[in-house]
Amino acid sequence: SLQANGMIDLDNNSWHMQVIYENLDNPWNFTDVGTPFQQGSMSQENGVFNITSSGYNVGGNPTSYSFVHQSSTGNKSITSRVVSQTNTSNYAKAGVIFAESTNADSKLVALVTMPTGQLYLQWRDTTGGADGWTQLADVGFPAYIRLDRINDTFYAYKSSDGVDWGIPIATHTTTMQSTVEAGLAVSSYNNSQETVAQFDN
Repeated sequence: SLQANGMIDLDNNSWHMQVIYENLDNPWNFTDVGTPFQQGSMSQENGVFNITSSGYNVGGNPTSYSFVHQSSTGNKSITSRVVSQTNTSNYAKAGVIFAESTNADSKLVALVTMPTGQLYLQWRDTTGGADGWTQLADVGFPAYIRLDRINDTFYAYKSSDGVDWGIPIATHTTTMQSTVEAGLAVSSYNNSQETVAQFDN
């Protein structure tokens, strides 16, 4: 599961939006990207936020996942804590993502964990194009992960405490329009079984 702490405007460090998951009222939205076998859902109780998805994959072919998102313009950072995820497949995913749109063929860059502790930075550089990825060092759960967008370069981080981030563990350059959709992505890699990713504060 995941905990999203917020988004920071890297152009102006004096501006900071702290996101508390009391509910998913505006500006957060929920979209099932692509055609999951079953409709995804989201719920929140006592500071714990759950995303349910039967989507096949964040990226890949076919692309279908559950997406909690908001519009994001310019340089931004998304930080999340992945607490746990139902293991519907060793390739189920939960993580943070920048996507040019909510279309299944959208350009995207995502930093995702898997139930086995594997951590991947993945991307699609052209609309409808092939995906690429790089496997990073495994993480333990709960896992703090962060993805920064600075112009067209995306920087991936992980942390043991959500405070000390060190240097980026990976970078990738993908040209996207200025305003994109950013947030949390969850997929099951098993269209017949739903996974639940949990985010807390």
